[in-house]
Amino acid sequence: MTRITAIAAGLAVIGLASVPAIHSASGQSDAGWVTLVDGAKMGDWDKVGDANWEMKDGALSADKLIGKDPAYLVSKKSYKDFQIKAEFWADDAANSGIFIRCDTPKVIDAKA
Repeated sequence: MTRITAIAAGLAVIGLASVPAIHSASGQSDAGWVTLVDGAKMGDWDKVGDANWEMKDGALSADKLIGKDPAYLVSKKSYKDFQIKAEFWADDAANSGIFIRCDTPKVIDAKA
């Protein structure tokens, strides 16, 4: 089993078009930034694929078994004009990243 840690970005977020931000209780700071990952709960994400996404030690992470199809987290909300600020750490064996904008977020094809 390969451990893939996608911190603050297992966000492998397709259609994501938003901004993790300065923490605030409402999820939005005075500067207008929107927090997508608050380090405490999974938030407004749809899971695509079979990874076991969880919030662990303040970061999003998942294990992936060899031979399984890719898995993603997709923001339930849609965003237009945006800036994104993220910290992303991945295991050496990981093939991961942050995807931005996707025509069909329920069916993701990273090979295209």
